[in-house]
Amino acid sequence: MTNIAQFKVKPGTTILEGKAIPQGFGLHGGQTQKYNNDLERLIRQWIRSNL
Repeated sequence: MTNIAQFKVKPGTTILEGKAIPQGFGLHGGQTQKYNNDLERLIRQWIRSNL
């Protein structure tokens, strides 16, 4: 993997959470996914490249 960023979410941000659906061969779904539609509520912590 390359270019991985980590973020913190500002307090009070609305986060939607649910189960991922299957999306084809090798992508079985069922894991928890989270969604935030307001990128201004994210605080970037660090970025790593070329892992």
